[in-house]
Amino acid sequence: MGLGAEFVLTLPLAAAPPDNIGRGTTEGVISTLSVLIVEDNQDAASSLADLLALDAHEVRVAATGRAGIEEVRARAPDVLICDLGLPDVNGLEVIRSVRAAGSTVFAVALTGYAQLQDRELALAAGFDAHLAKPPRLDKLNEILNEVARKKH
Repeated sequence: MGLGAEFVLTLPLAAAPPDNIGRGTTEGVISTLSVLIVEDNQDAASSLADLLALDAHEVRVAATGRAGIEEVRARAPDVLICDLGLPDVNGLEVIRSVRAAGSTVFAVALTGYAQLQDRELALAAGFDAHLAKPPRLDKLNEILNEVARKKH
């Protein structure tokens, strides 16, 4: 009795996070953009929306291709980030419809379809950029910063 062991675990304090969290390696964001994410995976959409909101972007999410098309027509975002594998109409159909309606929104295909031919199909359909899931945040921020620069 009275026998036993006592364990003490001491952890160091973590360093403060950098001020540019969510910005990748790109120097500061020039301005806030309105961004529409069209993604049927709720967790993926929420995570990406939260990351973009950290950089003060105004973010909306649509869970279907048809809802995304309507959002672009109704609110004309600066940037459209669209999955290709959607349940109702695929992302290629979304961008074709958006372009046919005359929208010049900067459109990014964000997809698991990441082969060279998938990229070529996305760009030929009307997307301005193609990123594989999960996106490299530095590359996404580079794209957003370029759109912001052109906006001003």
